Amino acid sequence: LPLAFESLDLNEYNIIISISSAEAKGVLTSPNQAHINYLFSPPKYLAKESASYLRSHGVFKIPGLFTLAQLPLRYLRWWDQAAAARPDHIIPISKRMAAHLRGSYAKNLLDPIYPPVAMPKGPVKTQQTATPYFLSLARLVWYKRIDLAIAAALNTNALLVIAGEGTMGRTLLAQAGKSAYERRKTQTIAQCICDANNSGKHIVFLNAVTQQEKSALLSAAIATIQMGKEDFGIVAIESLSHGTPAILFAKSGAAEIVRNGHDGLVLFSQTTS
Repeated sequence: LPLAFESLDLNEYNIIISISSAEAKGVLTSPNQAHINYLFSPPKYLAKESASYLRSHGVFKIPGLFTLAQLPLRYLRWWDQAAAARPDHIIPISKRMAAHLRGSYAKNLLDPIYPPVAMPKGPVKTQQTATPYFLSLARLVWYKRIDLAIAAALNTNALLVIAGEGTMGRTLLAQAGKSAYERRKTQTIAQCICDANNSGKHIVFLNAVTQQEKSALLSAAIATIQMGKEDFGIVAIESLSHGTPAILFAKSGAAEIVRNGHDGLVLFSQTTS
């Protein structure tokens, strides 16, 4: 990917805007071009949490492969810092992100701009299912901390609906154990939740959902749960736009604009208590 972005010929453009959490900021420009980078975050696979990131992929459990992966990562860390110095201006996605930027990322730094959120079309808070549920809407990856939502649901017997796919899918299903119910391709969301209830299951895995299903889920939920340390965490704001409270971790960018106790709950520890 570094080579792919560096190979782009952008000579005919006066202004280049790169939107990036990884390699796009590394495009090559000339002194007479303005390059503005809208930065989600530095690459997580190169940060302090890189070991957790790699171990969330089953392939790196093969003996010796994790150690071998450190060699290209050393080069990529060097390249990433060099690439971060290329934009004329960097606009971070949140104040939290701006406060954590170091090295080349801290050069030419402008004030944060929060990401845009599409407002729902038509009425919100439509009733989709007779059974109230909490909603996790995210990629199933390690730093989203969906395991905390599952642990809370197991402790309280609350109905938790999990929408999304990712490398942690099998691990999270195993954590939910006998309480897990996985949606079949032929099921609607309402049918899936109903069938889960009828079979005594209360942690429902929907896998991928359509945009229409996503909007319906956000409208009908009691609250969304977002316990990861997010660079921003746009689902929390999408939740509010559908009239649904958000429960999120304080070390997320979205917590900067969610009013604790009014729009939802901002939690200051990643625990289930």
